[in-house]
Amino acid sequence: MKRVFAIALFAAFVLAGCGGSGRLTHAEFVKRADALCGKSVAKLRVLKNPSSIPELVVYLKKAKPIRRSFLAEARKLKPPAKDEADWKRALAFDDKVVAYYDEMESAAKRGDRAGLRRVSASLRGLPAQNPYEQRLGLQGC
Repeated sequence: MKRVFAIALFAAFVLAGCGGSGRLTHAEFVKRADALCGKSVAKLRVLKNPSSIPELVVYLKKAKPIRRSFLAEARKLKPPAKDEADWKRALAFDDKVVAYYDEMESAAKRGDRAGLRRVSASLRGLPAQNPYEQRLGLQGC
């Protein structure tokens, strides 16, 4: 009987250590989110900066999967409840980046320079509209 109790107690501790709600602490969340962001940014930095429209198309074809992979992994994180709304808003901005990349690729394929300028201006304006990563304490993005 003591053995059964000891095994049950051990199992309870192991299961309790597995997260209960599955939410990360703020520090764990920031550490993991920063690691994901840093990994994504490092991959993007390796890509050759485009200097022509055809190079831009190639760049975007390589950059979009990196951004999408980041978003897929980032959505798996379970931030603390107090950070969840800001995290969802931060990810929504990253979704906008991918959407702008799609628009930019389409404009580049059409040779639409005005469309490229419009999308570029929208992309440049996004960081100023995104206070959420800073609020969360992220530094890897």
